[in-house]
Amino acid sequence: MITKLLVAALLASAPAAHDLQVRWAGAPECQGGQRMIERLEVLAPELSVARAETSALVTATVIIERDPRRQWSVRLELDGPLGVERRTFVAESCAVAIDATALVLAVAIDPVAVAARINEEAHAPEPRPKPEPEPQFEPAPPLPARSEGPDAPAVAVEDEWDPGTLVISDARADRPPEQSGRVRFGIAALAGGGYGPMQAGSATVMGRLAVIGQRWRVELRGAWLPPLRPPLNDRGRARVDGFTVGALGCNLFHAGPVEFPLCAGIEAGAVRARALEPIQNPEMATQPIVEVVLGPGLSWAPTERVALGLEVQALIPFVFGGFALDNQTALDTAPVGIRALAGVEIRLP
Repeated sequence: MITKLLVAALLASAPAAHDLQVRWAGAPECQGGQRMIERLEVLAPELSVARAETSALVTATVIIERDPRRQWSVRLELDGPLGVERRTFVAESCAVAIDATALVLAVAIDPVAVAARINEEAHAPEPRPKPEPEPQFEPAPPLPARSEGPDAPAVAVEDEWDPGTLVISDARADRPPEQSGRVRFGIAALAGGGYGPMQAGSATVMGRLAVIGQRWRVELRGAWLPPLRPPLNDRGRARVDGFTVGALGCNLFHAGPVEFPLCAGIEAGAVRARALEPIQNPEMATQPIVEVVLGPGLSWAPTERVALGLEVQALIPFVFGGFALDNQTALDTAPVGIRALAGVEIRLP
């Protein structure tokens, strides 16, 4: 059909029989109209392409778009004296779409000439490679003559050929150390609060030492419970503070720089309380603490040396007791406590 269009155009105007105007409507990321014209001039050099907005026998409109399958669809529309003809095809890239469009236009205009030219290029003999020049060896300098006499001085003869030194390098030396067997140390400071060990709110300031493996960590920790003033029934308030020391073991799960420790351990310490005014004749009382610590954590290491962490733990006491006022219980141990801490850890080495 395209050949008929061009034959009709040839009969209508002989001097401009092969005039072609290309209108490019490619996607913003595929602007190759000039490249397609250059390829068309190589494939069909007898064709004159109108480069400006001038009249031409045949107008080719090329629309290239990218479909959801990340392929390039090409719609080719040819408008000539005998009407309009459309073709569509798909290419895997913008460059392939441009070259394919030029080839389709060239074949449609003069299929015999294009086929003959491609056949000549395919069967053209390959140029013979130039022979490499033979290496030129310089003659070796003559060796100094050696005297055969017994009193002749010794002459040192140096060999002109130096074989060099063979160095065998181990590629593994440039590799980073295996992370699976690496053990590191962490020093952390944390703060937070929660409920317990008494039936009241509590604050916690903690220091922590840790030994960290690839899939595990072991911690030694010490905590101070800053003074708070919980109510003693309806008779007043008390000043309550305390301390704990403990050890925890954790399984570590990784997701890139994020770690998910799952920990269990034990803590022991003491809580002390003293009634405040207007209660008369207050005395200092101490209550021991022994509790199991269970809970998950979340740690993010933005650098190799620093990690930011958050942990939430349940506190299950082994020792129950409380504080009494005039032989009446005023503040008792919580059956289960909960604690949330956040802090920063410095890791070495």
